Amino acid sequence: MRRRLSISIVALLSIAALLGACSDRRGTAGLPTGPGAADSKVKDDREHERDRARDREHGGRTGRCLDDDELESLVNRVFTSRSPNARSALGKLEAIEKLLDKRNVAAARDIAQNLITFIQDKARDGRLGGTPAQVQELIDGIRCLVGLTTDTFLIYPTDAPQVRLSSDGQAGVFLQGNTVDVPTLITITILPPTSSPLVTKLDQFPSFAELSSSSTLTKPAIVAVCPDPAVPPDVRARLRLGHQATAGFEITPAADASFLTCPAGTVLGPVGNLLKSLASLVLPAPVYAKVMAGGGVGGTATEFSPFGPVDPVLSAGGGVGGTATEFLMIPSPDSAAAGSNRGPRLPTQPRVLVPGRRFNLTVAGVCVSVDAIFGTPLDSACRPVVTLTTRLGTIMQNVPVGWAIGLGGGTAAPEARDTRACGAFGTTASTSSDASGKASVCWILGATPGTNTVKATPTAGGDAPAGVTFSPPHILFTASALPITPTASATGGSFAYSGLGQPGSGTCSDGLTPALSYSSGSAPVNAGSYALTVTCGAGNPLYATVTATATITITPLTVTARPRDRAINFGAPIPVVPCDVTGLLPADAGIISCTTLLPPIPAKGTYTSTPVVTPTSLANYLIVLVNGVFWAL
Repeated sequence: MRRRLSISIVALLSIAALLGACSDRRGTAGLPTGPGAADSKVKDDREHERDRARDREHGGRTGRCLDDDELESLVNRVFTSRSPNARSALGKLEAIEKLLDKRNVAAARDIAQNLITFIQDKARDGRLGGTPAQVQELIDGIRCLVGLTTDTFLIYPTDAPQVRLSSDGQAGVFLQGNTVDVPTLITITILPPTSSPLVTKLDQFPSFAELSSSSTLTKPAIVAVCPDPAVPPDVRARLRLGHQATAGFEITPAADASFLTCPAGTVLGPVGNLLKSLASLVLPAPVYAKVMAGGGVGGTATEFSPFGPVDPVLSAGGGVGGTATEFLMIPSPDSAAAGSNRGPRLPTQPRVLVPGRRFNLTVAGVCVSVDAIFGTPLDSACRPVVTLTTRLGTIMQNVPVGWAIGLGGGTAAPEARDTRACGAFGTTASTSSDASGKASVCWILGATPGTNTVKATPTAGGDAPAGVTFSPPHILFTASALPITPTASATGGSFAYSGLGQPGSGTCSDGLTPALSYSSGSAPVNAGSYALTVTCGAGNPLYATVTATATITITPLTVTARPRDRAINFGAPIPVVPCDVTGLLPADAGIISCTTLLPPIPAKGTYTSTPVVTPTSLANYLIVLVNGVFWAL
């Protein structure tokens, strides 16, 4: 059974010229970048044909193709000279030359492939006289003659372990010893870098190519490719070899690909427009770096079919229902497993949403505070959402996401993304990403106030094949289960001084008892202005503590001091005139004294008596002085 191995390799002429790493590489067109991609591909194919024509003139690995005499000599060495097989092979060579003279390259290639198959069949039957090196040289010469790459190798059952590389060194295969039952042709064909042979939504990075074998291998082989130098080092470090197997796409088990020497990194300074076009298609940012040597991207395979580098790390972003807020991507520790194409191990950190002290607040349908009263569900706009994409933003659908309740003891249920309806609630929930790459849950917070958490864990499935890792591997969502917020009211007022406390009043909702406090420490008595504070919910774990304030004003009383009116005969002795104080509360009697001041009485007449008080002012009283009348008759 004939199987094909595709290994694709993107090679850009701008990269080759800039880096000087692959001067003999074929198929150097960039990926299509717009409506002109089809025309670009035709142009690329024509350039590919011209490259192959130059190969016929200048050879493959030796720098030129073998001439007619050299090919005839090889045929006579590989086959017994003048044998029927030799004559048949020479006849096919002559037919190839005639077709090439007529510019019928396609027919010439058909006969060339027939001749190579003829050589393989005779090798399988043990009817070749030449050495394996001579057989390989003859096969290379035939392919070079018709403008095909010389990347076809004849593998014998008795061969020791060996590495076979493409002519440009950008792809290869490591074969174990005794890996075939019969002489087997293995061909590595570099593909034009215009499309990927891999059917997957994972981010794919050049390079691609195709291998074929004329019989089935008996042992796993290590297939490897060189990623394009334009791939950034952080991406290159985590690439894995994708495989379009018969059963479907898979990520191959990582294998040592150090038998390839690949240009790595990016160039110092800006690169050409062609490379920038490539970067805009497959890279997250413009490319800058320098050339470094590095191993390829390798994986083990038991069948030959398309291969190419893929990024196995998916971005698991977290947010809430209607917001654009998502979590930053951090590397998964699983993505730093051992292997030549792995990056360093980095610490895992959960990403959380930190809510404010607001109650499940949404503004225009957008959640701005992830909290709710304990024992109640989050608003639909505040439900946790996981978004699954590749690093370059390709949406990953039908990827399983498991949810587990952590702190707080709440419950979660799968959310239907289209209707926002909730499924069955429990301590765990199972969802999968929808057409927008999102998966979400309904969340009822726990029965007591405090911090609540739920953890989302995506796993392989749907668009995410086995072998992928998620970055971060888990997303932790945090919400606050808030206590009930009661309402409080406070009533103060303005009161005349009475010698008694003026407490004001207050009320609490939810049957709570109000606690009243005063700026004076107790219910105010004396004249002045005081703050009343009413507190509700203090000390009750199920209720938030709220307060209300009011002002209590106590105004002073008016007290009057007035001498009594008196009359005397002129010339009589001047008496002591009593002074009366009125308006004092009984409890305050005696706190003020009053005497009468009389002016000199030089003659008969009417005079004014003046009150004199001690003290001259009181805290709770406003003292009013009223003059009396004194007559000298």
